[in-house]
Amino acid sequence: MKIKNTLEDLVYNLVSNIIENNDDFPKNQKFKMDVICYVLNRIYPEYIVSYRGLIYEELEYKHDPQKLADIISLIYDGINIIKSRRKDETGTNKEEDEEDNEIQWDYSEMENDEYYFNFPQIIGEVLDTNTFEPVDNAQVLLTDSSSNPLEMSTSFWKNPCMTFAKTKGIFTFWPKSIKASKDEQQTEKKFILKIVVSKDGYLKEDKLINLTLKPQKFSINQIRRTNMLSLDPIYLSK
Repeated sequence: MKIKNTLEDLVYNLVSNIIENNDDFPKNQKFKMDVICYVLNRIYPEYIVSYRGLIYEELEYKHDPQKLADIISLIYDGINIIKSRRKDETGTNKEEDEEDNEIQWDYSEMENDEYYFNFPQIIGEVLDTNTFEPVDNAQVLLTDSSSNPLEMSTSFWKNPCMTFAKTKGIFTFWPKSIKASKDEQQTEKKFILKIVVSKDGYLKEDKLINLTLKPQKFSINQIRRTNMLSLDPIYLSK
């Protein structure tokens, strides 16, 4: 597994959305990347290698909106500064197109001779039906459609995992990539996963997850904030 600054994905998504939704901003890749670099050079990086790190990062952004607001403010600063330096930037000439082809934004991949189905990181939370408070010490298990526990991508992810009140009942999984058979290498495949939540004194709760994955000739070995699956809260009742 490779370590990655997860704020890269967050900033990339925010910059892309802001630029695409404003007709006054240049749309070429170089302008976008200049803005992204401007922002990333002005904030502290954040690195995650385990499910605990992902939980704490999710917790931080849910309960500290000021941090997100500061990043968005930096994005607009970067857009205005870089745009002012390139008043004639249009994003349509040949030189800009050639520059765009040289700039790549992608995930680190482990090249393989085989095709794999790569699962997203899955993140959710367990709440009490009556109080809407996080449920402490609930066990969360991720299985396939036959109720077999799924292997995780790395040993830093646990299955089953436990929820804690101090982390607001948040849980996360990262299923291990599955090698595609020869017959599956060119077609999408549907996967049905099941989350089973249990705790003494509460009724057991199941949640089904339907995924359609396309086989890829690599397995992704780092956290991908642009491709996380955020679930609706799972409620436990007594």
